[in-house]
Amino acid sequence: MTGSRPQHLLRQNGTYYLRVRVPTDLQALIGLSEVRRTFVVHVLSKAKPLALKLASRVLETFVVLQQKNYSKAEALFPSLCLIRVF
Repeated sequence: MTGSRPQHLLRQNGTYYLRVRVPTDLQALIGLSEVRRTFVVHVLSKAKPLALKLASRVLETFVVLQQKNYSKAEALFPSLCLIRVF
């Protein structure tokens, strides 16, 4: 299908952006109900690869967070939680 767009790619005022709903079980942990990212791109052929790449990263992050038992701090700032005090 030519001209088809990825599921999470939307267009508003001529600019494409990504919108991914955060799973209900992660909303309290992440503090968001959806992830939105503007690409500042006005052409579908340029927005598609960006949307596919970012959507896959976001969805993969959701899977990792659901499989692990992260605290809110670890989920939002993983680099700050590399060393744990036991």
